[in-house]
Amino acid sequence: MTITVAEPSGAAAAHAHVHPPSCGHGMRRAPLLGLPPADRTVESHASVSPAVAFETTVKLRFYDMDRAGMVFHGAYTRIFQDAFEDLMEEVGHVEKQLEDELGVRVPVVDHRMRFPAPPEGDELTVEVTVPEIGEASATFHLQAREGERTVAEADITRVCIGEDGEATPIPEPVRQGWAKHRG
Repeated sequence: MTITVAEPSGAAAAHAHVHPPSCGHGMRRAPLLGLPPADRTVESHASVSPAVAFETTVKLRFYDMDRAGMVFHGAYTRIFQDAFEDLMEEVGHVEKQLEDELGVRVPVVDHRMRFPAPPEGDELTVEVTVPEIGEASATFHLQAREGERTVAEADITRVCIGEDGEATPIPEPVRQGWAKHRG
């Protein structure tokens, strides 16, 4: 079974050359077992103030490095997850609270990374924007950088699912928190 999510726009669309060809109507299909197709509608929240990227600082650890002294590409998955969890803290709903209090989870269903340059130091700034927010899914653009130099970036789509494992609308307080970082 597949779930339909909107193609990224803005900063994420600038990297569309790495995405698979669209399957019609500006949508792409991301495989997700056990979930029905999600609503394709991307909502506008005019009442929300202008978007500001969320930023957090992440320290690179020895275990993030490979034998060549470069950051192991898989370490960026942890780095970007840490940044997402920091964003969720700022929104006021850490992932465990989503499950315990709101009965939903937001698993990753699509994750694409690029590595334009290696880092030279041991601290990265990770910027998070949310280019697309649908009824039950959202796409996050994450950019890890040293100063102005981008060292890694990712487009990550998450789908909100209920306790039954089915796609469900994103809770309004979470949607409003993410919308503050729309970009």
